[in-house]
Amino acid sequence: MYGKCGRTDEAQRAFDSIAHKNIFSWTSILVAYFHAGLHNQALERFHQMIKAGVEPNRLVFLAALNVCGILKRLEDGAGIHRQIQDKLLDSDLEIGNALVSMYGKCGRLDLAKQLFNCLERRNVISWTILVSVFVENGRRRETWGLLRSMAVEGIKPDKVLLLTLLNVCSSRGVLDEDSWMAHDYIVKQKETIES
Repeated sequence: MYGKCGRTDEAQRAFDSIAHKNIFSWTSILVAYFHAGLHNQALERFHQMIKAGVEPNRLVFLAALNVCGILKRLEDGAGIHRQIQDKLLDSDLEIGNALVSMYGKCGRLDLAKQLFNCLERRNVISWTILVSVFVENGRRRETWGLLRSMAVEGIKPDKVLLLTLLNVCSSRGVLDEDSWMAHDYIVKQKETIES
């Protein structure tokens, strides 16, 4: 309750008063810090949880991977990836998407794309994440190849992906070839999304 209200000090005090902390109490405090935007503290709680011998669950792994991407903490993210592999959770689509995002945000587009290619199944969220990290890392030209591959796979873009492409148009404040390509793609896909 304190965490959802953004009162992390009170949430921490309530957490500290728990004599026997379990996965639910650790998840609550980690997510409280994550939602408050206190990402360093969230990652710190993750490491404390591991030291306390508590096994992370799927939600904790997702939050920790998101934090590593936001903070660009590649080493921590790679360590969490190894833990996920040990628990055989890397075939989970949401975990796979979070791994692609984390590696991409940390600038390791090679690993992000490799993991993306290894996903047993992919959805529009998977594609949006991959396109987003390429755009964020200034690899706009390769974005068009990804969009072509996405079309071949029969995946239709959603509004989030189109907003990501609008970033291509607005990021430099000039209308260049990439901007026109993004605009044309958005116009062509708009009817698909509205129907």
